[in-house]
Amino acid sequence: MRKKLSYLMLLIAFTCFQKNVIAQNTVEAGIGGLLNFQFISATQQTIADSLKNISKPHVSLQFGFRANFDFKKNWGCQVGIGYARYNSRFERVGLKFHDSIHPALGRIEDLSEAATKTVVYRYNFDYIDIPINFTYKIDVRKGASLYTPYFLFGINNAILLNHKLRIDTKGFTMNGENIHKIDNSGWTAAKYNLLLNIGARFDIRIDKKTQVVLQPELKLPIMSATTSDPKMRYGAVGMWLGISRKL
Repeated sequence: MRKKLSYLMLLIAFTCFQKNVIAQNTVEAGIGGLLNFQFISATQQTIADSLKNISKPHVSLQFGFRANFDFKKNWGCQVGIGYARYNSRFERVGLKFHDSIHPALGRIEDLSEAATKTVVYRYNFDYIDIPINFTYKIDVRKGASLYTPYFLFGINNAILLNHKLRIDTKGFTMNGENIHKIDNSGWTAAKYNLLLNIGARFDIRIDKKTQVVLQPELKLPIMSATTSDPKMRYGAVGMWLGISRKL
């Protein structure tokens, strides 16, 4: 179902390229920030019981290029390509002898009970980001002609570039170390992710062909970023700032 939805949106984007009959088409380059939030769950009870202290949202980066096409009086679509990062931090507390930490590190072999055993996981997911949005232009009074507001909704197709994990151990060591950095970790990252976009867009006119673009977005997770425990679904509150030119 999710793949079918993604294919449908890609088809719609292709249609936008073919049927852009109104002369308000623009291309833009931009950069933005993402305030990440995450939903973390686990099917293994030993992991689920120890998921504690989910961190506050993290700030990350997005940048790229986008194109906007009008195909009706108020309706249009936006397609783009760029880079986006999603990251998170969570802890497992109260671990015991022989609890599993990570496939690359193995199990706890420290018998000491002098301190609470805690593991801190810091995940980074780097994606090629392909947003496909519908836009609806909101008519404003003539005195406000310096800007044009839009409502938008659509999806973000996220294709995995890299997956990094840092593991910090507190109260014990693994292989004599407290900090471990792992690329493309054994908790398998999904090669493809999908998010729902809801937001707005404001085109602020600089001259006849140039505009500054402000685009606040809420990105809601549809799929999990990982295929094994723990399951992580990433969302974000984002702001895109761009410069666009009319074609």
